[in-house]
Amino acid sequence: MLDTFEGRTVLIYLDPTAYALSAYYVDADSFEWDDKILRLSDGSYIEGGVLYDASGERAEENRPLQVFTRWYGFSLTFPET
Repeated sequence: MLDTFEGRTVLIYLDPTAYALSAYYVDADSFEWDDKILRLSDGSYIEGGVLYDASGERAEENRPLQVFTRWYGFSLTFPET
């Protein structure tokens, strides 16, 4: 899912390599799964838990704090709270 946090777009997804929620700040406005690759609208993609830029080079990771993804995990697990 894409959300906005402190004026920045953040991608929150279930990382199949870690079996946990993971998040990156991104410039994309949409995404789609292509088998095991998460492709973002800006040309970047995530494969094997690693973010790559549109040219296929490993991108510099820019992530929110881990507590951010834990909040999403809690809210998705307990939506009525």
